Amino acid sequence: MKAAVWVEALQFVMFLAGGLFALGYIPTLVEGGWSRALAAAAAGGKLHWLNLEFTLAKPFNLWMGLIGATFQVMSSHGADQLIVQRVLTCRSVNEGRKALLLSAAIILPLMLVFLLVGVMLWVYYAQASAVPLTLPEARPGVTKNDYVFPTFIVTAVPPVLRGFLIVAILSAALSSVSAALSALASVFTMDFYKGLARKPRSESFYLRFSRGSMVFWAVLLVGVATLTREVTSVLNAAFALSGLTNGAMLGGLALALWWRRGSATPVIAGMLVALGVMVTLYLGWREVVAWPWYTLIGSTVTVVVALVVRSALGKRPLPC
Repeated sequence: MKAAVWVEALQFVMFLAGGLFALGYIPTLVEGGWSRALAAAAAGGKLHWLNLEFTLAKPFNLWMGLIGATFQVMSSHGADQLIVQRVLTCRSVNEGRKALLLSAAIILPLMLVFLLVGVMLWVYYAQASAVPLTLPEARPGVTKNDYVFPTFIVTAVPPVLRGFLIVAILSAALSSVSAALSALASVFTMDFYKGLARKPRSESFYLRFSRGSMVFWAVLLVGVATLTREVTSVLNAAFALSGLTNGAMLGGLALALWWRRGSATPVIAGMLVALGVMVTLYLGWREVVAWPWYTLIGSTVTVVVALVVRSALGKRPLPC
């Protein structure tokens, strides 16, 4: 965990520095600089940020942010081992709270930087004097938008700076992978293997087992990445896949905090049904219901099914 935290800290610095560099560098290639670029972006509707339309099918609107994203963040920062493992390394509860608050304070300007980088890229390629955007041949079903920033780095950035930006992008990817592998190995070793083991083992054994399990999960993740190469959008696919399980985790955590005692059967039943519902929704209805609503739907299904099962087993649910 210490290795993951320190590596992620260094990768975050590279990631942020790369974004800030791109944000400052791209306008220098635009005729008229920053002011001209922002004016062109505003004229093209690229600075429009408030969408009041309520719809389940489109992923980006105000209601998605206020309702859907709220449940999504509660799940990722309260139930997902990917974030929780970092909080558990803090020395006290107060330090853990400060870490979560700092994360919330940093994420907004960080996302704003890369959203503006996207806007500047649009302005750069839209202006008449820019080199025409020549994208590699996209695979069937893959949007070419995912290729724009890498193509810009390779074709429009000087060699030394080009390497710096490539390192920054790889740092962002590797930080996510290292944290995910650490979380998967930790849960698989401590919650599953150790919890189901019939005889106690030494801590050195569990350390070796966790290292081996990390290799196993790494191979599995490579397989998942290979299967998802044909997705329409990397961003939407990543959030949609995480939404399949986030709702069940959040609902299960809420029930554990709510009931505190009793059989785990209703909670497990609710989580399994929620997973089945979300997979069905993703495979057959993802054009009707967008991914920001997945966590809310999954957590609701988990709680409702758990209440029904608990009632059927003859145990009245505790009052809210």
